[in-house]
Amino acid sequence: MVLSPEELFSLPDDEKMFQEILRKQLASEKRFQEIIAKSEKARDFDRDLFWEAFQYFREIGFTAYGLPDEYGGTAMSSRASVILTDEICQHDGGIGLSLGATVSLVASPITLFGTDEQKQKWLPKIIAGDIVACYCQSEPDAGSDIASIKMTAQKRNGKWVLNGTKHFITNGSEAALGIVVARIGPHPHKGLAVFVVDLEEAKRMGQLTILRNEHKPGLHLSPTTAMQFDDCVADSVLGNIEENDPKYGMYSPEAWGIINATLVGSRASAIPAQGLGVVRGALREAKAAISGRKQFGEDIIEFPVQRKRVLRIEAALRMGELLAWRAALLRDKLGKQDSRPWQAEASMAKLWCSELAEWGTSEAMQLCAGIGYTNPKVYKFWLDGRIVKIYEGTSDVQMLIIAGETMRRAFAALSGRAEPTLGSSVLEDRVKQLLSVAMKEHPVDFKNAKTLPAVYFPIAEAIAASVGAALVMQEFQWDPQRVSAELVSMCELLAEEYIFKATQFLEKMIQSPVLRNAIEG
Repeated sequence: MVLSPEELFSLPDDEKMFQEILRKQLASEKRFQEIIAKSEKARDFDRDLFWEAFQYFREIGFTAYGLPDEYGGTAMSSRASVILTDEICQHDGGIGLSLGATVSLVASPITLFGTDEQKQKWLPKIIAGDIVACYCQSEPDAGSDIASIKMTAQKRNGKWVLNGTKHFITNGSEAALGIVVARIGPHPHKGLAVFVVDLEEAKRMGQLTILRNEHKPGLHLSPTTAMQFDDCVADSVLGNIEENDPKYGMYSPEAWGIINATLVGSRASAIPAQGLGVVRGALREAKAAISGRKQFGEDIIEFPVQRKRVLRIEAALRMGELLAWRAALLRDKLGKQDSRPWQAEASMAKLWCSELAEWGTSEAMQLCAGIGYTNPKVYKFWLDGRIVKIYEGTSDVQMLIIAGETMRRAFAALSGRAEPTLGSSVLEDRVKQLLSVAMKEHPVDFKNAKTLPAVYFPIAEAIAASVGAALVMQEFQWDPQRVSAELVSMCELLAEEYIFKATQFLEKMIQSPVLRNAIEG
């Protein structure tokens, strides 16, 4: 599906007004800014400050955003959700993450896949801000490899009972509701099921132990928790469970789709928005930190190298914003319940914006030199941003998806099947040529991550960069007043740099017997 320029580049009046109100309110609200000032002094998760921030957002109605009207929420598009998280994370990545996780990882799957009873029981509580929620998937030995989950769920006396450990769980220690992924059968994928768990009840009954909140350099307004479930009784099942299937034994037909729709949906909205937000916040504070400072008789910000640095950050932000907006729009248009048609777009948004979160915040610190390293208003965004390229699918995983989906769509086109397009540009055509050469040199099974040559990673990065740049160029052609020619040139330069890197890697791989043997072996 190709989005029209009006759809992609023009915010509807309601979304534009929403963005303006958010920006003004968060920047000027004294109570919120006092919370942010306290967070800059935090050196670990601050529980009291977390609840102070959550209470603030509850009182102004933010906990209702993005949730169904019929349960008291304020329904909005996926792009509006991107805007919301982006604006919050411009002030603090931690509370933006915690608010976003409750919606995208818990309320969203209940809305999309839950029964009327499940929706009625839990959505009003989330919307009212009465509870925080968490998504419990990661385990000590099961991160990106979801199929290796070991937590078990067994049926006893008509109830599902969970046993096992989850870790790296956002909101875990504070959550009253959890979506928990556990194993009910031997099949790696079909043997998983998704459960709704009343965590408050589990704690009260001694069935859930909070082992610890992890110590971490950033995200101090968001807990990251290890949790132990001991004979924990689930409240209900999300989806269905077949108990005596002749092929799979006990399995859930919907679970794998629910898991993917949840994670890919978050990659199309919350996580790219977090990456954009922390970079915008870092750039804003870096500019403020050096405002009026001079070296060699000239304003630091006016040095050519500094102006170029700012322009590169701004160009990368616009590329990321359009990639995120496109993924969000396609999620709404193609259907939220089946993520396969838009998973490549979601991965491109996640890859570009999460890599930008690390690079862009670092460049913002570099903009103001020593001040950036010592001013918490600047470096807090660097600390908050580093994790974005790790969680909810590392950058390596996103590259795997982008490369594999590009080839899948190419093969589908050759066989006459219509598929969503990644975009169209001279830059992307060059990337496809690279990928075609790579496929001839090293054909692989894209379903098996272990067989994927390292060459596909820089090529996947180049695809994301070229598509992002193409979107900005299309915006400039559609309305030159919206984007400066200088910014467009920088976007093209960024994409060219990624393509050059991919080309170099491919040439080295083809020419080097040692590298080829290592990859093929």
